[in-house]
Amino acid sequence: MGDPTESAIRIAAEKLGQYDLNVPAESFIQNPMPYTEHLQAKYQKVVTLDFTNDRKAMSTVVKGFYGIGNSILIKGAPERIIANCETYKNSEGHIDRFSATDKAAMIAHVQRFAKQGLRVLGLSLI
Repeated sequence: MGDPTESAIRIAAEKLGQYDLNVPAESFIQNPMPYTEHLQAKYQKVVTLDFTNDRKAMSTVVKGFYGIGNSILIKGAPERIIANCETYKNSEGHIDRFSATDKAAMIAHVQRFAKQGLRVLGLSLI
């Protein structure tokens, strides 16, 4: 199932309703693997760019996302992810353009979580 961070990201995706509705409706208490198995069957990992201190992010190139060529999934320091994004998904699930004010507000929000001792990751899809 991967490391705890990967598991937490999968669980968050499921709770946010971003999983594929074609995943078998099994009891996840009895078998937590259907979602992971579905992802592994549907998307082909092309290459992984490991985390570095310079990039402060890890990237995985996958084939099959949205039925187009390759896509890049990125996780890392929120400040780095936010700085490089042009759009974001708002709390209603709509895609909005990032303004400089939006970026500053989101980074301030992330910093408040970090001051409480919470681990915060940025996620992006290119």
